[in-house]
Amino acid sequence: MSERLESLKVLAEVAFSRLERGMEGLTEEELDWKSCEEANTIRWMLTHLAYEWNILLPRFLGREIEAWPESYVGDPSLTLERIQGDLDKGRAIFDKGLKSLTPEVLEEEIQFFSRRTTREYALMQILAEVIHHGGQLAHARGCMKRQRGGD
Repeated sequence: MSERLESLKVLAEVAFSRLERGMEGLTEEELDWKSCEEANTIRWMLTHLAYEWNILLPRFLGREIEAWPESYVGDPSLTLERIQGDLDKGRAIFDKGLKSLTPEVLEEEIQFFSRRTTREYALMQILAEVIHHGGQLAHARGCMKRQRGGD
């Protein structure tokens, strides 16, 4: 594996493991908690990531995209088990796609929302989203714990 691919793999492991640690012990009741009225709920954060991993990631990897419900992000009917399953499925898409990448494929230009950029940049952006929302999740759960009288 090239140095660039190895770096991408390491960043992915850091991002995904941080999110997994943040989700440890998460309960159904915590899904709809938010730190203030204007904030997103934990459910929204996790469904947003699941959507990105199952829709955007395959697109950036040059894969087929399956049908996905338009109302998925923030859907209050989704259980924690379903969301976790969708996150696991998206992670598997990333892991499989990462194994098939080459330095040449990383350098290919692709459409990234309203502009064109390299596939590597698009994948780094997705991983940055994982890190960003992992931090939001840690913050939300920390606030929730302190509000309930924990450390």
